[in-house]
Amino acid sequence: MNAHVAGYKLRGSNAASIKVHNRAIVIRALLRYGPLSRQALVQLTGLMPSTITYAVNHLSEARLVREIGKDRSATNTSAGRHPILIDIRTDAALALAICMEETSVCVGLVNLKGGLEMTETLPVRQGIAPTEAVRLAGQLARQLQARVDGGRLIGAGVAAPGLVDPATGVNEYASYHDWHNVPLAAMLADEVGLPICIQNRSRAVALGEHWYGAGRGIDDLIAIVASEVIGAGIIIGGRIHTGRAGRAGEIGHTVVVEGGPLCTCGKHGCLEAVASIRALASVARSVLGAHLPGIDAAPDSIVAARVLAAAAGGQPGARVIVDNALHHLALAVANLTVVLDPELVILSGSLFSAADLGLPAIAGTIDAVSLAPWERRPKVALGMLGPHASLVGAATLVFEQLLERGNLLAVGGVDAVSSVTVQG
Repeated sequence: MNAHVAGYKLRGSNAASIKVHNRAIVIRALLRYGPLSRQALVQLTGLMPSTITYAVNHLSEARLVREIGKDRSATNTSAGRHPILIDIRTDAALALAICMEETSVCVGLVNLKGGLEMTETLPVRQGIAPTEAVRLAGQLARQLQARVDGGRLIGAGVAAPGLVDPATGVNEYASYHDWHNVPLAAMLADEVGLPICIQNRSRAVALGEHWYGAGRGIDDLIAIVASEVIGAGIIIGGRIHTGRAGRAGEIGHTVVVEGGPLCTCGKHGCLEAVASIRALASVARSVLGAHLPGIDAAPDSIVAARVLAAAAGGQPGARVIVDNALHHLALAVANLTVVLDPELVILSGSLFSAADLGLPAIAGTIDAVSLAPWERRPKVALGMLGPHASLVGAATLVFEQLLERGNLLAVGGVDAVSSVTVQG
């Protein structure tokens, strides 16, 4: 079997589990390379034509895939007939996606092709109590749930801030809000009435980009998420890498300036303290007030957006501030690539809104420190999922579990995820 499509060991050996596995392989192939003809699925997966036919028929009856027309690009056709293309349906399964941002709570509905069908957002203050954040998420979730056929909803995914244990659903520590050991998955399950899959937000973004965005078809990547906080989501062999204790990817709390500014985690000189949106805003208020009037009282996100725009426009003071932040971030990311050797680095988050500055800085530093030959050095790309990457990633947690557990039955009909958490 094509390892780049499968990549997942078959669990069990009875005929039923093999059929479930094969259907999951077809779904994964369509998500990664689709739309595809049955013939292309045979070639791509290494499965027998009869197996592909059975799997496609089952998935079609389950309303997860459908025929979308003929493949006019096919040149090797039988008797001049063009093969029929198969693709994932967008009108079947939906996941409720919840993202706990630093400055907002966002909730959306995402279909199996990664399309965000609707979303609602409410602002939150720094240090909001977890019970209040959960209440707001439930309020938004109920608004969205009232607008769709409940039979389409198969579960809820949560992209949470800080340190998350995906095995227990506990948000162990989120420095921005000063959360400690919050049973976030269980609280949200009670609030929205759906089973919950939960992960750290950077990892959720990485998984979403891997399935639907800039990392589609790439099994080894790092997603750098930089906004009010900074984190890295790591995908190795097509799977989220969490580390032994679930703390892998906390690049924002690596010390890059000895004795530097105080970080919200209590250490000095963390990457997050010198290169995040908050860091940009803090420095800008102290040195750019005369050039950017009104920034003293503005929120960090607004100040940072103005600084990034001014830097992109060539304002010298703003450019110095942004270049300094990007210098620290680029070195940290480049060193991470030396250790992990990814194929791709994806840049996501509001810090990269000035793409002409962020992408060249990081790509150039990676090239400067890389030990690999030029053609094998990690590529760098902006994320493709935009400002709602966390929501799409949160939903992908649900779809990943759907495939892992083989719950590929008819929607209205599809078995929902069956636990409060998902393993990373």
